[in-house]
Amino acid sequence: MENYLPAHSICNNYRWHYGAEEFQWILKLGVWMRTQIEKETAIGEVVAQQFCSYERKRHRRRKQASPAIPD
Repeated sequence: MENYLPAHSICNNYRWHYGAEEFQWILKLGVWMRTQIEKETAIGEVVAQQFCSYERKRHRRRKQASPAIPD
């Protein structure tokens, strides 16, 4: 009953690395940051740019690490 954390598969992958309280703070921070991005505040603009850059790099690394599928 104490473990009332998200059951979404992506969330579960992240959740294993954090305690329940820490993960709840991460979720709250994410919701707050999304609001800042949507309102186009100064911090929201910076974080949006940095996050997009991070995701592009991460995506390129995953594509490079994927084995080619034979025809």
